[in-house]
Amino acid sequence: MNFNNSTEKLLMKRSLPLFAVILLISQVFFKLNIQLFFGVTIGYAVSLIRLRSLSEMVTTMISNAKIKFGSVVIKYLIVQLLTVIVLFVAAGKSIQSFFVVFLGLSIVTLTIMINAFTEAIGITKNNFE
Repeated sequence: MNFNNSTEKLLMKRSLPLFAVILLISQVFFKLNIQLFFGVTIGYAVSLIRLRSLSEMVTTMISNAKIKFGSVVIKYLIVQLLTVIVLFVAAGKSIQSFFVVFLGLSIVTLTIMINAFTEAIGITKNNFE
């Protein structure tokens, strides 16, 4: 996956430690089994794909590139369909699998929320463009 702009790279760098902490907490408290590991990893991977497709769609909308806009929206909708399919497959397996995949999907969102909070109270300065 190719992250082109600085915001995507920053979120990728900041979400990796959160991913590692979730796996560590899972190991300590839940004796990390293979299902838990793959669920969080698959959810995190889909979350990164969603971030990339959303970023590409917003960048295309801002740049006003009408020729590419339709294909970008279709790609974004396919990624959303992928998210729904992954959640349905996990829910069909077990409720625990569903929550683990959902946790993996939430990693990038949690990273954005933590970043916004630290920016708001002045802990970090990212100087977004």
